[in-house]
Amino acid sequence: MGVITGVGAAVDGLPCLRQFKIVTRGIDNKVACSASAGAVVRSTPNKDWMGVAVGFGHTPAKLPGELFQLTGNDSGGEGWQSAANGAIVDRVQVVCPTKDGKDIFHYIYFSANGALTAGTYNAADATIPAPANASERGVTIGSTVIPDVGMWAFDIFGNTAEPIWTSSSGGWPNRKPGNIDAEITFSQYFNAHGDLPVLGDHAIYKLHVTAALYWEISWGQLLEQPAEYTVSDESGKPEYVVSEQKAHFSGSYGGARGYIKTPGGTTYWP
Repeated sequence: MGVITGVGAAVDGLPCLRQFKIVTRGIDNKVACSASAGAVVRSTPNKDWMGVAVGFGHTPAKLPGELFQLTGNDSGGEGWQSAANGAIVDRVQVVCPTKDGKDIFHYIYFSANGALTAGTYNAADATIPAPANASERGVTIGSTVIPDVGMWAFDIFGNTAEPIWTSSSGGWPNRKPGNIDAEITFSQYFNAHGDLPVLGDHAIYKLHVTAALYWEISWGQLLEQPAEYTVSDESGKPEYVVSEQKAHFSGSYGGARGYIKTPGGTTYWP
């Protein structure tokens, strides 16, 4: 049988991947008219493609707004390649599963900025894996270490402009970077309302990935703070009270420009 597995598959420039997926599609353009005998007809469509890569590590190798050449293939070389700068990063998400004690991982979502060609390529990952474990990693808001954080996630959105197909694009779309946005989600187990951060406040957020490194976001504004109380689950046991909170990024506050810094202190934005 001609089946394969994902063992040895890779995408150039994206280290320590667990999985990647490429989706190609034609843009449906069905019409009906007086000559179509009560049915729809379809002609040759414009084309589009998109993908997602899931990897271990606290800092994705590509961040929203970045253009790159996608080259991805299986261990035998069968795969896909875009043109130079033919892929654009739309969104990333970093997940720190503190409660589960697993390794920090991330998603990179990207889409077409030009054609994608199937063929035989030589993408490879020569890096040595060194993922960061999520155990004990939490959140600091301002100067306050938030107690009893069970997990956190950090999303950066590129708000990529809507695709456009032109007479010069060969039936594939063009895309351009948009306005950066971000969202911080964290779960907090608490036994008193005083343990919860103040709703609506603007503050500097630090999302810890090692004992010394963290994502730093200025400014985050806490806008969602639900609290869930489960008296009994399906097995009859109570569950711990938890608040799944969300803070949203603001590029400035009180006349001060904000920023987003990656672990290690590199400024991603502005």
